[in-house]
Amino acid sequence: MSKQKIRILIPLGVIAGLLLYSWIIFVTTDWLAIVQHYIGLVLFIPLVYYFFNNLNRAIVWTGIYLLMGVCKFLAFTPFLMRTAMGIKIGSLELGMPSFQLIPFLIFILYAILNFDQLAEIYLDYREAKAKKIKDK
Repeated sequence: MSKQKIRILIPLGVIAGLLLYSWIIFVTTDWLAIVQHYIGLVLFIPLVYYFFNNLNRAIVWTGIYLLMGVCKFLAFTPFLMRTAMGIKIGSLELGMPSFQLIPFLIFILYAILNFDQLAEIYLDYREAKAKKIKDK
């Protein structure tokens, strides 16, 4: 297995483990899955498909998947833990939007492991775009 596949497999493995844990909790206890849990499960399937068929797409879509998890559009943990921060300056209070901490930490791990590959994908995209414009 190549080094690139291992670096994307780490966040995918963590996500798969959390999804498995979540759905075991939903099946064996009285907790109920919400829409975000179903979306998280359904959107994980293309990530696995792309991992085996197109590594660059797997890398990009894993990042998008994790960002969606951070923004609470999907969930792969049994609970939606919202974290909110803000700054208070005198009587003025500036708040940030709430986000999920666990997907955020996994996203940071993903970004650290795959930064060079993401930069390479972006540079290939810019080069192909410039070549397409030049050919016209």
